[in-house]
Amino acid sequence: MSKAAEKAYDRINNEGGEGYNPIRTARQDAEAAEAANEQRDPVRQAEHEMLVAKGAYGHGSEEHEAASARYYALGSEREERRAGAFAAEWTRETTVARRTAWNAAAANAKTATEVVECVGFGPDDLRRAIALHNL
Repeated sequence: MSKAAEKAYDRINNEGGEGYNPIRTARQDAEAAEAANEQRDPVRQAEHEMLVAKGAYGHGSEEHEAASARYYALGSEREERRAGAFAAEWTRETTVARRTAWNAAAANAKTATEVVECVGFGPDDLRRAIALHNL
């Protein structure tokens, strides 16, 4: 809607003032969403572009396929970076030491939450590191 529609709503319903105006609110929400979209994570931006292309051109179109390829490439790059950072943090020696610390804390704790608070890492990370190093 336009600014003219906002003014007309204010003139009629808000007696010329600027009280609550659903037209203005919708415009402001759309502007905020557009601004957030520009600052979005590249993978989420690519996902948005892929979905827009699918809606505009249809599934399997050239535009949709190109947007899908970009989305999946960015996603796999991100996962590779995360896996590399995890492997750098959880070396074999670190994993063995943390596994020992986990077992010692688990022997004295009543709940898994107490163990996590004591050692500073969770069981999912420990399992993933054990699998990574085949321990």
